[in-house]
Amino acid sequence: MSRGHYDYRRLDSEEHAAEPEHEAVEMGNLYAPMAENELQELDHESPHTHDRWRHQKNLDRFFRRCYRYYRGKGLGCMVSASVFDFIIVLFVAFIITFLLYCVDYNALVSRIGNNNTPCPGSGSEAIPLFATDLFSADCHGPAPMSLQRLSTLPPFSIAMLSLSGLGWIFCFLTFVLGIPELVEMKIFYRDVLKISSDELQTVPWSVVLKRLIEAQRVHQLCITVRELDQLDITNLITRRTNYMIALYAKNTLPTEISVPLLGEWQFMPLLLQWNIDYVLSRCIFDGYSNVRPRVMSDDPRDHQIVASALRFHFKLLGVCCFLLAPFIFVYRVALFIFQHSDEIRNFSGRVSSRHFSPYAQWKLRDFCEVDHYFQKRLARCYTPSKEYVAMFSSEWLTIIARFLSVLLGGFFFTLIALGFVLDEGFFLAHLTPERSVTWWIGVSGVLLAVCRSLIPDENLVFDPATKMHVIALHSHYLPDGWRGREGSPAVLAEFGRLFQFRIVTFLEEVMGSLVVPYLLIFRFPRHTDNLVRFFRTHTSSQKGIGDVCTYALFGSRQTATARIAETSLDDVPDTVVDIPFQPSDSKMEHSLINFKMHNEDWKPDDASSVFLASASAAAAVASNMPLTDSVPVNEQSGLNLHNSLLQPSKPRLGTLDFSQL
Repeated sequence: MSRGHYDYRRLDSEEHAAEPEHEAVEMGNLYAPMAENELQELDHESPHTHDRWRHQKNLDRFFRRCYRYYRGKGLGCMVSASVFDFIIVLFVAFIITFLLYCVDYNALVSRIGNNNTPCPGSGSEAIPLFATDLFSADCHGPAPMSLQRLSTLPPFSIAMLSLSGLGWIFCFLTFVLGIPELVEMKIFYRDVLKISSDELQTVPWSVVLKRLIEAQRVHQLCITVRELDQLDITNLITRRTNYMIALYAKNTLPTEISVPLLGEWQFMPLLLQWNIDYVLSRCIFDGYSNVRPRVMSDDPRDHQIVASALRFHFKLLGVCCFLLAPFIFVYRVALFIFQHSDEIRNFSGRVSSRHFSPYAQWKLRDFCEVDHYFQKRLARCYTPSKEYVAMFSSEWLTIIARFLSVLLGGFFFTLIALGFVLDEGFFLAHLTPERSVTWWIGVSGVLLAVCRSLIPDENLVFDPATKMHVIALHSHYLPDGWRGREGSPAVLAEFGRLFQFRIVTFLEEVMGSLVVPYLLIFRFPRHTDNLVRFFRTHTSSQKGIGDVCTYALFGSRQTATARIAETSLDDVPDTVVDIPFQPSDSKMEHSLINFKMHNEDWKPDDASSVFLASASAAAAVASNMPLTDSVPVNEQSGLNLHNSLLQPSKPRLGTLDFSQL
């Protein structure tokens, strides 16, 4: 059977192929429904037919709300955090507007220059600058600062502020209208899950999952199946995230740009991620996060319609981002300065530190991994990653940094000490003809923080292979090209793309206001056919939870096997044949182990159980431990299994190794 005539919606199991015709997934309906007699039987048997929690029409949205409520630590914390976020946006917008339009910098410079000059004919003494009112005019000129200048804003600025204000009002009203849902979720946690607001602060997510499973049994949140397990619920929460992980892992999205002296660079600012998510939600997914029927259709004309819609939305958003580029640029710069002002003031050097880039956060994430588990893994990678990079510090740069640290430190603390001994006027005195003591304190402090960040820990031992293994143990990422070459500059450069300086990420976000419109208008429209093909060939319809990414099923190979078996590759150009992962990737195996490690009570299928048993045996041999038939049920045994996958002779999960198909 050719690709164009195969029904992709009946690939999840042989049981689906034998179901009656009325059980087919209908247009716009997320969940494959039960037969009518099954629904009647369930309604008759359930004592909760009129339960308010029964039959949640949009399970994705319901379980995502459950998870967001858990992450937000309850109603009070979520409302407070959102209100403060809205206030921060207003504050940043006000400061930007004030600095751009309410300050007469010529008058301010004149006021500073006439600091020691009394008004002519007044006979009075000069008034120090810190004792003057910068919002009032004097004999030297108009007021340097005045809110009245807002009445003379240019039309373009008025339009930008009005547009931003409407956006803020829309978001605020959306938040206010969403408060009843938060109240409803509080009631659900309290009455159904039996978790109070105080308990929510410390309860593990695995406990919440167990109680959600029990709630399904009692209240029938989903009426198309009798039970949901941990994997089903997690798939509903991370449905779109799993697709995005696969998209980035397969480099389907054209996010690479050429940077002079650096070569190809994976460019993934938040602005680009937001636009991609919006376009996919409009063109690929329906209101229930189900893949639209046109994408899964056998008719090539439907695929062209979806591809055309993708091209239109990418170009439209690209034009919008281009028009808003000045505002986005100023806002990102101001927000970065305000967020890191404390680090700059205290010279902690955090601004010059490293973190995992946005590209790394998609590259390293496992399938069916909720946000806080992933952040926990990255946190465990941070210290060894920092130590690994520090091993490659340049000796001559370290010598220069130590020398400058001594000079700058002495200069900085001398000025601070004199400021404490003398009166406050010392900080306003000019140390050089045009710069005050305060200015030199600020500059020397920042330079001192940068120099100290370049000095490695004197107790650091050069052992990149061991440190890289520790990183890989938690990141689940160790390309074959890195093995045995952990100490080479090439591997360091590749790892540096994942673990990059915060200032580089900031520059990416700032430059995103200029580069993202180009990518959306010119690059992404040329890859829309690949996007449609990706979702069509990597989607499996599962009874009870709807369409999910094939890789998120963990041992359910039936879908992939049936799809490829029924597809004639002779009918498809070689450039279209899509191999999900290379055999050395092990992403599927790491994802399975990671999920089992966090959900000890989850019962995998036979194929996954066989792999976990074989991986346990390999881990036991590597650790000189007695062989057992047990699968990972705690964190330590899970780390041992991850470690076995990092070995050159790692065990393979045949049912998950789609590259063998």
